[in-house]
Order: sequence, then C-alpha cells, then structure tokens
Amino acid sequence: MISKNEFDCFIKKNLVDVIGNDCFGYEIEDKSYDIYYNKEAYNKFISKMQNGKYNKFYNQYNRGKGSELKEKRNMPPKMASVASSSRFCYLALRDGYK
Repeated sequence: MISKNEFDCFIKKNLVDVIGNDCFGYEIEDKSYDIYYNKEAYNKFISKMQNGKYNKFYNQYNRGKGSELKEKRNMPPKMASVASSSRFCYLALRDGYK
C-alpha cells in the first residue's frame, strides 16, 4: 500500500508527463504546495466551472460544508489538489456519464 503523499506524487508525475510542469505549485504566504495546481490553473478551472452548463455544480460545491473550492487555514482549496477525489468526480460526471 502506498501513502497519500506517494499517490499524489504519482498522479502529478503522470500529469507532468502529459501537460508539463508549468501549472503546478499553489502558493500561499511564501509556501508552495507542489502537488496542487497553481492559482492561475486553478482559477481557470473555477472559471470554466462557473460558466454555462456547469455553474450548478460550482454553486453546489461552493455551498458545501467541505470547503472544496476555498483556501482554508493557509492551505490551497481541496479541488486544487492534483489527486482531489471531488475534482475527479466533477470532471468525470459533469456531463452525465455513469
């Protein structure tokens, strides 16, 4: 069994192999979170989520108790993580896939 950190690093490595390394490294208070998308990439993701047919999902996640979309206690938003299960579910199911 692998740790969560090992799993996150494995996911990021695969993403880097496909899309490069330019969109990673969420920064808060002089600390960089390398296994998170950076703010620019995350804001682009959120912008797409807020527009058109996906905004109902944005509204649900934004109102949820899990704070998936918001920075919390000097940590990046959960959905900015490369291995976020919420991000994966949203992307996989947003168009009604079963």
